[in-house]
Amino acid sequence: MVGVTLIQTSMSNRVTIWRYVLAAVLGILLGACEGDGPTGSRRAIRDSANEFVPADAFDRRDEEGAPWVQISFNARRKPFEFAVDLQRAAANGWKMCRPKTTEWTGYEDASHEGAAYTQHIKYLFYKGGIQVTAISMYHSENEHSAVRRDSGDRMPIQQVFLVAGQATDQRARAEATELSLVCD
Repeated sequence: MVGVTLIQTSMSNRVTIWRYVLAAVLGILLGACEGDGPTGSRRAIRDSANEFVPADAFDRRDEEGAPWVQISFNARRKPFEFAVDLQRAAANGWKMCRPKTTEWTGYEDASHEGAAYTQHIKYLFYKGGIQVTAISMYHSENEHSAVRRDSGDRMPIQQVFLVAGQATDQRARAEATELSLVCD
């Protein structure tokens, strides 16, 4: 499916990771096709996406062959501490669109073996004609074993997906609305 290598959530779950990633990709593609759109190069887009990869990221994968940039990686963080440094992004001039609450969304995932409960959160960043959508997830065997705020010193693995491409500020804000995000 268009080179996006993410897990697919259960059919009963109306809001899926696929929807977010595909919406991000479509938004980026539409932004790239706008006549008055930005003229950022693929290298500039990749450099921008790399700003969101923390120094302690591991198992990094760069997906090739698409008109957008997709990077995935893992990081260990305290429970529900987003792996992307939001303060650094703001300091670097990125405008941020965030969820309406700080709560991560959790759901049963019956689409694959192994981890059957997924918790996720998403953000969208934009500046200078480039948009970066960041989706972060935890995977657990079930809801009972899901990541909890009171996990003590436990530093669970957080899986992060970055999808970046060209987009006007207007297109990025429209995309954020489509993803139910609120922009600063």
